[in-house]
Amino acid sequence: MRIITLLICFLIGSEIKSQTTFYRENDSLLYQILKGKDPLLDEVLNNQSRYEFQLIYTKVNRSSGKTILEERSLNKDKYHFYPASLIKFPLAIVALEYFYSLRQYGVEANSILRLNTCSCDKGTNSYVSKSKKPTPEQLIREMMIMSNNDAYNFYFDLVGIDRCNKRMKEMGLNGIIMKRRFTSGCSDEDNRKSGGVQIFNSKDSLIFKIPCDSSVTNFMPDSSLPITAGRSHFDKGKRIYKPYDYSKSNYVRLADAHELMIRMFYPEIIKDSAAKFRFDHTYKNLFIKALGDFPRELLNAQENFSKIPDHYYKFFMDPAIMNTKTGTFRIYNKVGLASGFLSDVSYFEDKENNISFFLSGVIFAKKDGIINGGSNNYYDLGMPVLRKIGSLIYKHELEEKKKSAGF
Repeated sequence: MRIITLLICFLIGSEIKSQTTFYRENDSLLYQILKGKDPLLDEVLNNQSRYEFQLIYTKVNRSSGKTILEERSLNKDKYHFYPASLIKFPLAIVALEYFYSLRQYGVEANSILRLNTCSCDKGTNSYVSKSKKPTPEQLIREMMIMSNNDAYNFYFDLVGIDRCNKRMKEMGLNGIIMKRRFTSGCSDEDNRKSGGVQIFNSKDSLIFKIPCDSSVTNFMPDSSLPITAGRSHFDKGKRIYKPYDYSKSNYVRLADAHELMIRMFYPEIIKDSAAKFRFDHTYKNLFIKALGDFPRELLNAQENFSKIPDHYYKFFMDPAIMNTKTGTFRIYNKVGLASGFLSDVSYFEDKENNISFFLSGVIFAKKDGIINGGSNNYYDLGMPVLRKIGSLIYKHELEEKKKSAGF
């Protein structure tokens, strides 16, 4: 088995050049960085199919006016995983593009939002009506920083399945498909419904209304991509000794989410005009801030998150070595956690040491391999492994920086 290492080099304004090199697994850089450093991590590396493990690491090199992206991966796109809240990342982008397209009507990041949902999801109505500050900016921040499911359901109503999935296809990200709300009790037909959103200006005058609509397209991932996961699953109380079929669930290919994060920080790599982000710097900076802020920086929410640790929704962050108090270190990311899967798509930026890199990964943290049953190993396996990976990659970056500086 071989690991493909992809080297992408580009100059701003010049053509992208690519070169693919093949390494044996034991000779790859990722194994050199990770292997033999931690017993739990070695357990995963030695049993990658058991834990359906994927990892993508893109190093950012800057020298002589060039920006060089070096990508290395383990098992990229080999396994399917349940994305859970990771789907909120692409949805937020499409939502901000939609808001930006409505600026001719006076819609802004601080416009007032109201909802009378067209589906069975009445809980989201209550969430929006009780919000201290129901604006596009505030709800995006709540969805990204604290992964608020009600905020996701609101943006599901705003955007709808068809708009979101067609936009992903336009951007060439065919492995990202939104299908479902995070609400129990809604049927497949209910999940096709959207709309019922009203937007008001600061004088409480209605400036735009999104009527009820229903998706008519059945979006499916490419047939070459995996759609099942786990070694067995429970269905109506009975254990089925086959992988679980996720064809009716939201779908996120890790490589596409990783690519989307790279485009957010290096948009010059996007050559297709249809794939370029359709909002201005105000909306982009708003979104990037939401990706990078910590719970203590989320204000005007219904709850007080000031005492939640910085690493709470930063799965790759090892608080023992990463100092977030100076303001020079940030991880811009979105995570997913459900059905035994932990996923994180991240961009690390250490301004003090001039280090930046992208790191995305998935681990199936269920030793029993059962979907919809059994026990999860989030905190005794999944979390410690991802934190160790983040710390080892970060230490490798620091060591490389010292070498290049001649220390």
